[in-house]
Amino acid sequence: MSKKRKIINWTFVGLMSALFIMSAIMKLMAGADAEIAVNFVKWGLEGKLMLIGMGELIAAILFLIH
Repeated sequence: MSKKRKIINWTFVGLMSALFIMSAIMKLMAGADAEIAVNFVKWGLEGKLMLIGMGELIAAILFLIH
């Protein structure tokens, strides 16, 4: 693989991982009255906020160590 392609690949991986990590942190740090928690209750995902946040965090870590 060329050096240019490796740089583009790692840039993409870094950006995607950063998005996953930010989203996971928002879910893990959300309180019961946070907008995201209220939306999860509306969508019928009550009690799944931590599970989804942890899943996103694990996905980001796996994405980085590919």
